[in-house]
Amino acid sequence: MQFRSTPPAPSCGATSPYTEALRPRVGLSPETCEAVRRIKRRCPDATPAAIAARLDATEADVLLALATLRTRNPRRSRCTINATLEAGEFVRGEARNGEPVWRVLDRLLGELAQLRAIVAGWSAETGRTR
Repeated sequence: MQFRSTPPAPSCGATSPYTEALRPRVGLSPETCEAVRRIKRRCPDATPAAIAARLDATEADVLLALATLRTRNPRRSRCTINATLEAGEFVRGEARNGEPVWRVLDRLLGELAQLRAIVAGWSAETGRTR
């Protein structure tokens, strides 16, 4: 038995148009907003005032650009597969040549189902136990 899944859509993780419409307008170009976020990711201790001075922008605009910045939770207790961190590390460790996590998990579950069928004596060809 093999699990067949649909890979995530190319737009997965993109901001919803409805969310974009509700957000306040930032007085910076999209490229400058991304530069603000990139600076903050690379240097988490950078203050909005320092970033504004570096990019020649107002501090208010920098604060608005940073309002949509997604950051990782350093104290997370779950992985993206909603499992313990140890289980997530195991799944990522089983990846082959950059295989995406969702595909690794599907493959591991398929292998588990096959092994259980073998142990139970179930034959996929005949559809019954031996």
